[in-house]
Amino acid sequence: MEFAAPAAPAFTKPATPTATRARQDRAAPGPAPRILCVDDEPAMLKVLTRALEPDFEIITANDPRKALVLLEHGMDFSVVISDMKMPQMDGAEFLAHVARMSPNSTRLALTACLERELAPDEVFGILTKPCPINLLVASVQAAVEHHAMQALLRRSNPPVPAPARVPPPRREAQPPDGRASLQQPEPALVLPHLAFDPWSSSVDPAGSESESPRLSMLAGVAEKFFRLGHCHEAERILRPALWDLLRRCEADQRVPEREVELAAQLALRLTEDTRSAQWIDYVFRIFTAMSRPLPTDVIEHLHELIRLVPGTSRGAYQRYLSALRACRHEFGPGEHFLIRRIEGLDPLISP
Repeated sequence: MEFAAPAAPAFTKPATPTATRARQDRAAPGPAPRILCVDDEPAMLKVLTRALEPDFEIITANDPRKALVLLEHGMDFSVVISDMKMPQMDGAEFLAHVARMSPNSTRLALTACLERELAPDEVFGILTKPCPINLLVASVQAAVEHHAMQALLRRSNPPVPAPARVPPPRREAQPPDGRASLQQPEPALVLPHLAFDPWSSSVDPAGSESESPRLSMLAGVAEKFFRLGHCHEAERILRPALWDLLRRCEADQRVPEREVELAAQLALRLTEDTRSAQWIDYVFRIFTAMSRPLPTDVIEHLHELIRLVPGTSRGAYQRYLSALRACRHEFGPGEHFLIRRIEGLDPLISP
C-alpha cells in the first residue's frame, strides 16, 4: 500500500526519509515530538503505537470527541493523524476542528478509501490503509519536520501586533465640590480560603458544566505523563477539570462520590510528584464542600505526604474539621473512627 498525496501540492515531493533515518534523527537530545493518533479501531491504534513509539511520544484516542477535549485543554501536538471514517464524527469534520483549535499541528489523514479529494489547507498528506511501517514512519517524520519548519518561520517572522486602542476613561457625574472622579474598576476575584490560585492558567471556571470534560477521561492521559516523569504536564491537563469539580461541589451541585474520591487521589498524586502542598489544601477544600470524612486510603496517604511536603494550610485543615464536627451527629461509628484519624493530622501541620 502506498502513501497517497492530495491533488494540491501538500505533498508535491514523496517523503524521502526512511524509518532508519527517522530513528537516527531522533537520537538527538530533546523531547520527542508528540503525535496524536485518532481511530475508532483499537487494533489500528495498536499498530500506530508500535510503529511510532520508538521515535515519537504517542497519545491515542478511540473517539474524536475525546481527542478534542485534549486540544481544548491546551495539549500541544506536532502531528495529528486521524481516520477518515469514524462513527462518532467524520474525519474531515474532526480535522477541521483540529485546524481551528490547534492550527500549528500538522494534520495527516488515514483512510482505506478516500471518498473525496482533500485540499492542502485541510491536510498535509494522506496515508492509505494498510500502510507499510517504514512508509508510515517516514511520512510522520516528514510531517514533524514540516511542523518544525513552520515553527521556525513563525519565530523568524513574528506577527506585528495591532496597536491597542485605549478607550477614554468613563467619568461619573460631577460631585458637589466640582471635582470629577474616575470610575474605579471592580476588584479582582480571589478564591476564598486559599492563599494561592492553582488554576490561574486554566480555562474560565465559570464555564458551563456541559463543557467540562469528565475527570476520569483526563486521568488516563495524565497517568502516562506521570509515568514519563512529566508531572507538570499532567498538572496542566488535570487542573481545569479539578477546578470545575470543586466549583460544582461548592455550588451544591450533585457530584458522584467516586468522582470526588478520584479528584482527591489525583490531587495527592500531584502533591507527591510536584512537591507542592497546594493540592493537599485542595483535598481539604473539596471534602469541606462535601461535609464528609476522607476515605481511608486518602487519610493514610495524607499522613505520609504532610510529613514529606511542607506548607499545608492550617486554615484549610481547620475549616474541614469544623465542617465535619458540625454534622458529627449524622455519622456512624465507622465515620467517627475516620474523623479521629483526620484529627491525628493536626500535629503534623505547621501552625
